[in-house]
Amino acid sequence: MKGQGLYALKKDCRELSTMCHDIQNRVIEKMCVCDKEQCKVLRKYMCCLTTVEALCYYMCTCCCNLDEISEHCKKEILVRCKKLREVCGEVKKSVGKSTSDYLSCDRVLKQCNKCCSTCNKKRNTRKKN
Repeated sequence: MKGQGLYALKKDCRELSTMCHDIQNRVIEKMCVCDKEQCKVLRKYMCCLTTVEALCYYMCTCCCNLDEISEHCKKEILVRCKKLREVCGEVKKSVGKSTSDYLSCDRVLKQCNKCCSTCNKKRNTRKKN
């Protein structure tokens, strides 16, 4: 992935990284007041948020400093976003709508889908050529 695709991916990853970072305090807050089973699900959510935040930060750095993103990196973001989407589904089932809205599950899902779409778009374009 090079050129204009990098700018789109960097923008999407930066937004996802910032979102993951900002939500973490809310997750910790809810972990302090929920039951044991909900806390387990929120812990998974927290771990996924932290991992995706760091991966997106790394990808943004690669976009700036290396002018390319490897296929391995793109695959990793696809895998991590898939896991984050699964965990968001668990959170929504476990804690209810108002809490999952407070924890921005739907916003995270939407932004993950944007990042994955950008990665897939460029991967598919390369394969066709």
